[in-house]
Amino acid sequence: MMKKTVFVVLTLIGLTLLTPIQAQIRFGIKGGVNLFSVHFNNLGENFNTDNMTGFQIGPYMEAIIPLTGFGIDAAAIYSRKGLKVNTETQHLDYLDIPVNLHWNMNLLLLKTYLAAGPYMGIKLSGSNPFFENVQDQIKEKSFGAGINMGGGIYLGPLQLGLVYSLGLTDNYNIDKITSSSFSNGKNRGWSITAAYIF
Repeated sequence: MMKKTVFVVLTLIGLTLLTPIQAQIRFGIKGGVNLFSVHFNNLGENFNTDNMTGFQIGPYMEAIIPLTGFGIDAAAIYSRKGLKVNTETQHLDYLDIPVNLHWNMNLLLLKTYLAAGPYMGIKLSGSNPFFENVQDQIKEKSFGAGINMGGGIYLGPLQLGLVYSLGLTDNYNIDKITSSSFSNGKNRGWSITAAYIF
């Protein structure tokens, strides 16, 4: 799964670099607020995770073919996510690289867009977990991948958006919760974003 995801991401990045010269290419800075949680299997009710608030920021690019509204957008985002159980939290910082198919359209006098595509995330740093009973078994993965789906509006040079991220690879492993079970955890959540496009 991971190899296939990396291949798709690299292919879309290649398409971005090969976008025809007639495409309108714009750059900007993108930031926002993350609201993520980690979804584990095989843990039952003994280890419920809550939504954790983080942030994201980084350079953004979009290449749109005039008249069609279709194109590609990509970014390199420093993104804080993590794991929250009751009042205890563990922060994980990632370099997220999303590459989306992008469609601009006019709707009720507003310029809107839809975007969807894969992302890959590389773990940059993280705080130590302090969760009782499982702190010695929590193992964070250094690489993750998934799919983004979202949309939003343009207000002049400002792009406002809402994105749902669905993790497809494991971001956490927890071993030996019982003598015969283990659990995998995937990041899932929402981001509210704003980009200033030059």
